[in-house]
Amino acid sequence: MVSDAVQQNIYENAHVALDQNAYQKKYDDLTSRYETLKARLDKLNEQISQTQTQKASVEDFLTAFVKMPEQQTEFSLDSFNALTDYLTVNGEGDIDVTFRNGQTIKA
Repeated sequence: MVSDAVQQNIYENAHVALDQNAYQKKYDDLTSRYETLKARLDKLNEQISQTQTQKASVEDFLTAFVKMPEQQTEFSLDSFNALTDYLTVNGEGDIDVTFRNGQTIKA
């Protein structure tokens, strides 16, 4: 709507004799509003993208988790890789394990 208002303002200025100071003020106000709304839209689109990525990650985690046997009797590199996102080494013997579902534990 704001974009249409900017275009209408430009069209009106081109076809009707207007006070150029009033036109410029209206144009600047509309342009400023457009830029503010565009920045907000860009931010919301980025948040949507991050949420979709996080959702996919959680779905992958759940799929891998469901496929695992009820009891793990031995270490499985495939299971470890399927469930963990990354490890953080904080110091000697101090490691944080972050799982694909976002949960972190100290190991």
